[in-house]
Amino acid sequence: MARRSRSILTFALALTTIAGCNQARDAVPSDLDTNRPGVLSVAASLGSPGFWDGDTPETVAGGYEWAIAIELAERFGLELEIVDVAFTDIIAGDLGGADLALAQIV
Repeated sequence: MARRSRSILTFALALTTIAGCNQARDAVPSDLDTNRPGVLSVAASLGSPGFWDGDTPETVAGGYEWAIAIELAERFGLELEIVDVAFTDIIAGDLGGADLALAQIV
């Protein structure tokens, strides 16, 4: 499968997931157990244009994975914290203390 086709498929899957969450909005618990109460921390390998548009957690202002992170935090009624973690650490399972990671793996 061509790289572009995989990216489109990944994006379509993300949209489907978000749409599914929208249908079950009332079923989402408001007390999600996170590392820090009231905060959803998401590990990301920043500087990934199109996925995380920004080089630091303070400057991220767009991208596919950023939009998913924003939506997840809003759905659970949590504040979003972005943790910049090296991609090699993310795939090794070291999320730098974050609750979850969003990183494109092709």
